[in-house]
Amino acid sequence: MTVKNKQVITVLNKLGNRNARTGLGYDSSKKIKSMNIVVYDAVGNEIEKIKKKDFKDVSAVDGFSLYIDYRKLYYNYTPISYPYTIEFNYEYETSDTGSIPSWYFLSGFTVSVEKSHYSIVYADAGQKPVIYEKKSREFRI
Repeated sequence: MTVKNKQVITVLNKLGNRNARTGLGYDSSKKIKSMNIVVYDAVGNEIEKIKKKDFKDVSAVDGFSLYIDYRKLYYNYTPISYPYTIEFNYEYETSDTGSIPSWYFLSGFTVSVEKSHYSIVYADAGQKPVIYEKKSREFRI
């Protein structure tokens, strides 16, 4: 399964820096194919482009497990002025097809969302499951 993600976050002041998350975990069953960040200033001019090779690759072990191969690629952007916008794009392949990635349109308090979209694209139309929907009035209480 291939997963693509694009997040665009505008940070208004230093308190918003924690919401500009730019990292992705991976292991032997999850291969990161592409990853980049584009940073824009307050009027939308591109300030910086960060490529996958610029990310830090660190072990994400818990410190007491005997063997865990989980790792994380991340980039800590240091802003030069506010507001700024970060566009974080990544694509990965995984052999895990038993679950689809979770999706949260709101990451927490004191944030707002302008647009949020989630879609599932099937390589073969025959793989698409049949989903039956019921209207709430069809349920007996």
